Amino acid sequence: ELLEKQVEEPTTTVKKTVKESQINIDTSKKINIYAGTNENKELSNLAGRPFRFTYGASYTDFDSVEQAYQAAKRDYSEDSQFNSNLEEKILDAKNGFEAKKLGSQFKGLDIKSWDENSSRIMKKFILESFKQNPEALKTLLATGNAELTHIQDKGKWGKEFPKLLMEVRSELNNQQELDKLKSKDIIQEDIDNIPGKFKPCK
Repeated sequence: ELLEKQVEEPTTTVKKTVKESQINIDTSKKINIYAGTNENKELSNLAGRPFRFTYGASYTDFDSVEQAYQAAKRDYSEDSQFNSNLEEKILDAKNGFEAKKLGSQFKGLDIKSWDENSSRIMKKFILESFKQNPEALKTLLATGNAELTHIQDKGKWGKEFPKLLMEVRSELNNQQELDKLKSKDIIQEDIDNIPGKFKPCK
């Protein structure tokens, strides 16, 4: 799918085009991500990108990063029936927008502790969401080395979200390259172990 809208800025960089799985992106420009204006919304935390997150011996299935992120506030809020019920409502939310609205209602949220840990928590969810959704990962990796932005958000996440997303992109791209090398090594090892292979011609 084409990442449709980008922030146009003057550039002297040589235009580079990436084509993969019907994705065509000019990576010489910055790419803005904002679900509210449909700008590359498939890369947004609000996008439907189902994944399973494991906590020790248990796990929870989420429909989006936003849902997982908002539900995580439960562990940083006061222990009450209201908050327990609110967490369930978030897990039953129809979409990321609804989950985000509900997440603002937690009572007794330890704001200091949450702020100190929120980026780490969000990155884990972003990472898992792309690892478990190959087509979404292709879209992310097709942005190449382009700078990702979130310009409509004037708060913390205006800078932090695209930073985390670019970190995830780099990590998963490196992992893919490593997997390719490992695959080549395994294939070569299998070839080397073929009995009587490559016997010299007489």
